[in-house]
Amino acid sequence: MRLRPAYIRSHWGWVQEGLREVKALRGGSWRPEDIYAECVNKDAFLWISDDTFVILKPTVDEYSGERILLTWMAWGKSKDDLMQKYQGQIVEIAKDQGFEKLQFYRHAKCFVEHKGWTKTYTIYEMEL
Repeated sequence: MRLRPAYIRSHWGWVQEGLREVKALRGGSWRPEDIYAECVNKDAFLWISDDTFVILKPTVDEYSGERILLTWMAWGKSKDDLMQKYQGQIVEIAKDQGFEKLQFYRHAKCFVEHKGWTKTYTIYEMEL
């Protein structure tokens, strides 16, 4: 399945449900409406296939100035590893738009049993 850009207002019903599921799994202070606002304001961008959405967010490394494309949110009905399934397409999108790096967060609700720390996510990065 190919990812294609989409306007979040046209797909909000099922995207909102997917975001609620993501929120339930990984937590965080954000709300689905925050993601909606980011997309409407063109600070993030929705890409969809028939049963999957990926929200990409452009960022800039504050020290190097490198343009980074963050795979910010992803959800699919199939529960496949979406980064593995769509990595090639996301790399293509990032290169086409002149980004120098890709990032995604692997969220996990696991606890480090030392001094009360909670692991919330790990950042993965790829040079393009």
